Amino acid sequence: MRLTREMVMSESLLRFSANRGLRPAIQPVSQCALLIDAEGSGSAFNGLMQSVLGWMERRSGRPLPNHAHEGKSFVIDDIGSQRTEAISIDAPRYWAARIDDADKSVPQRTWTTEIALAPQADGRVLFGTRLQCVSRGQYQEFDASVPSFVREVVEAGHAWLDGIKIEPPRDCRRLQLPNRMEP
Repeated sequence: MRLTREMVMSESLLRFSANRGLRPAIQPVSQCALLIDAEGSGSAFNGLMQSVLGWMERRSGRPLPNHAHEGKSFVIDDIGSQRTEAISIDAPRYWAARIDDADKSVPQRTWTTEIALAPQADGRVLFGTRLQCVSRGQYQEFDASVPSFVREVVEAGHAWLDGIKIEPPRDCRRLQLPNRMEP
């Protein structure tokens, strides 16, 4: 039997439709926006940025470039590393970062964390973060959570949510921030 072009296309379409269930699924996990007080005479903006950079460096698979700790833009996408990047804008001052962290126990699942910092005129910092789960293979349930650096910010006792100061819970591992995502 001679294969025709139509037969080859038909076979390709059948394989494509059989694998359609393995499309990437993007699941929102958590999202929050906090207003952070300046701690004493120190810079809340730089303190938050350094805290986030330390957290990112522990997950990136490579040391961050020196200029990253100076608040400059950078990208890490080397083989063997997690995609890690940040962009810095001077006027108006704004810093945003993102890391794609491969799940250590579930194949083809990645946790994408996005962070943004924007200093306010009164010295406080608008601090936002979003965590998403991206599954390329078979979907597996997960527990909703917030990144550990968010718990650290709240534990420091300088965070405000919707005009209300957040008091750190006795056990910050149980911290659950309201989900601010629209359906």
